[in-house]
Amino acid sequence: GGRILQLSLVQAEDAGRYSCKASNEVGEDWLHYELLVLSTHTLRLARVQPADSGTYLCEALNAAGRDQKTVQLDVLVAPTIQPGPNVVDIPVNRTALLPCQAHGVPTPLMSWRKDGIPLDPGSPRLEFLPEGSLRIDPVLEQDAGHYLCVASNSAGSDRQGLDLRVLEPPTIAPGPSNLTLTAHSPASLPCEAKGSPKPLVSWWKDGQKLDFRLQQDAYRLLPSNALLLAAPSPQDSAQFECVVSNEVGESRRRYQVTVHGALEIEQALPIHAGRYTCTARNSAGMARKHMVLIVQASPVVKPLPSVVQAVESEEVLLPCEASGIPQPVVIWQKEGLSIPEGELLTMTQMARGLDPDGLLLLEVTINGMIPESLADADLHMQDFQENYVQTGPGQLFVGSTQHFLHDSLPASLRCNHSIQYDKARGPQPQLVQHLRASSISSTFDPEAEALRFQLTTALQADRNECSAGPSPCSHTCRNAPGHFSCSCPTGFTLARDHRNCRDVDECLEQLDECHYNQLCENTAGSHHCSCPRGYRQQGHGLPCLGKGTASPSLGPVCHSALAQDK
Repeated sequence: GGRILQLSLVQAEDAGRYSCKASNEVGEDWLHYELLVLSTHTLRLARVQPADSGTYLCEALNAAGRDQKTVQLDVLVAPTIQPGPNVVDIPVNRTALLPCQAHGVPTPLMSWRKDGIPLDPGSPRLEFLPEGSLRIDPVLEQDAGHYLCVASNSAGSDRQGLDLRVLEPPTIAPGPSNLTLTAHSPASLPCEAKGSPKPLVSWWKDGQKLDFRLQQDAYRLLPSNALLLAAPSPQDSAQFECVVSNEVGESRRRYQVTVHGALEIEQALPIHAGRYTCTARNSAGMARKHMVLIVQASPVVKPLPSVVQAVESEEVLLPCEASGIPQPVVIWQKEGLSIPEGELLTMTQMARGLDPDGLLLLEVTINGMIPESLADADLHMQDFQENYVQTGPGQLFVGSTQHFLHDSLPASLRCNHSIQYDKARGPQPQLVQHLRASSISSTFDPEAEALRFQLTTALQADRNECSAGPSPCSHTCRNAPGHFSCSCPTGFTLARDHRNCRDVDECLEQLDECHYNQLCENTAGSHHCSCPRGYRQQGHGLPCLGKGTASPSLGPVCHSALAQDK
């Protein structure tokens, strides 16, 4: 039977831990009790709840009278935010409501953060609602981001986050709608679209959707959403349409494409030079256009001996045979300095100020001889241009080629000038300046042995074509005195206009690194090597290996995704 421990008139010293032990021959077991002895004047409330809040009265009575005191009990509750959505999607220019309702005692204070930055309740488009929610009216594109609702009071705090996605219907950048393309010359139809979420793009031709997997030889979708026509043909004279869509809306852009026939010569040779005729016929008649093709070839100098030995006072001939179309002009230099051909005439001019009529006075010293062929000739000067380049303090270099008619036949003189002036005047306003001379006339007075000439001049500074307005180059532009040059990134080369870049088809031009039994696929600026069906890769730089075989047996295959073999 059980045993009960009974304590009569419990005192404060009776508090402690009491243990009851039960044992027999099989074993033993324990039961423990913690005894708390409370003051008879203390009210103990276990696990208080908000409902326990209120005013409590303690009253003491004896034979002599009574006394009482009141105690105010406030039960505090840490804030708790009701669960809400993780993502809120709102179209642009609409009203967004970001829910956030919290409970707690005392009533929690509510605040909002966007991307970690506190929001200003005074913002005209933001409204902090009484229950804690946030209203944005209207929603703009920049309102997208992560929002955090924070509820806090003296008992604690709670927070809840959500993402606001601002939905925008797709839009396509404007541009021309009618395009005329040249046959077999790659061209792209732009379709630069934006929207949120990112729109999906599809292309249509005369109402039929293009399947890029089945038509990759003719059409390709570029990362910019543009449609690449690898080799346009007359069959591509059609209406193309770009369609972009997302869950908010859709946008379209149409192109009316016309492809004109063109004769393409992959590698122009001198034998291709001549007169070509283009003939166009239809049921209404026929039209012809003639054009002359002139094929030029860069100069090629035959190999020269690296060292030539000569005996003093003997004549030495240094051969220099060059070929090219047109026939190149050969110029010799010694130690980097030009060796003039024929006669060399040097004139030193010293400015002596202005005469009373405002004319420039020059003191001229002439060294050399006038070529005999020009002594009695009838010469007519032509318009020319000179470039003035600042080479140092008080120094200018002037170079020009002056054209004239020698007995009604065209001829030219190469002229180099070195100008020195007072250094104290400082440099010229521009590093390079161009002088254009026109309307040149001259007369010779035999009696006075005087040459009088008139001309109109215009001086202008060198223009930096690369930085002045839109760049003339599609990629990299490099300015130089008097001209500029364009260059392309790796995998591209300059087009025929020497300004735009075109892709180098490594597969077509056999510049790829693919092995004999690999497929070569050209990409923008590069290429990709892969194995055909039934073969597998062995590793980088190795040929394809037939599945289940020890060595590959496939013959060479080359495929271009940007151009077709012609």
